[in-house]
Amino acid sequence: MRNAVNNALKKAKSDIIVATVTKTQRDNNIALMISEKYIAKALLKQKDIWEHIFKVKSIKKNEKWYKIVIHSLKINIFNMKIEIKYLRIKLEKYNSELKLIINSIWLSKGENKARKNHASTILMFKIEVKAQKHLKKWVLAAKSTYRTIKYQDYRSSNQCQRCQTFEHLQNKCNKSSRCLFCERNHLTWEHKCQLPTCKDKQSCNHMISRCCNCQNAHLANSVMCKTYQAAQSISSQKDHLVTKL
Repeated sequence: MRNAVNNALKKAKSDIIVATVTKTQRDNNIALMISEKYIAKALLKQKDIWEHIFKVKSIKKNEKWYKIVIHSLKINIFNMKIEIKYLRIKLEKYNSELKLIINSIWLSKGENKARKNHASTILMFKIEVKAQKHLKKWVLAAKSTYRTIKYQDYRSSNQCQRCQTFEHLQNKCNKSSRCLFCERNHLTWEHKCQLPTCKDKQSCNHMISRCCNCQNAHLANSVMCKTYQAAQSISSQKDHLVTKL
């Protein structure tokens, strides 16, 4: 989908580059990560160019939320979607001044939680000082007390060595393998020159580099790659749109 959006923008002679398009685990929203902070509004203005790619109810600029995590929460009580709302009610009832902007979110997917007795959940606040107030404190939930810690986001500049896309690492990747050198569907370490006489197991003079992110003639982690540059740019200043399915 990212390539489709960027192709549509390029065809319309727009300079905007979308670095990643990801689907959120919480509510199946789609997040478009953009290279510079100021261009989210510009992308919104140009939504007529690319919104046909997504079948969504609404498109809006994402707000920054501040997150803390509760680990090892007993999930035999809170497991289904309807009960995650119940968890929020109990958290706010038994913990003074704890007010969340939305229901808490499980870190694990449903199929993974089914194999566990405990799981982690994210608590989100709109104001940083409120999140800091409850950070590293004990909260009461599910008839037990739990210590909160700061939530660690994956950086937008993190590049997966399996699929070569950004904002996640290899151990969290469920995408198809893509080669760093030639963009083909194999792991980078499996790359071999197409010439039978070539003994080089990795890149060689016979190889024509091809980036799987932008389809230009360079490695997928090249600093010349516009997708790579965009991902590096938003690692410190995240700005993105959320499309509501």
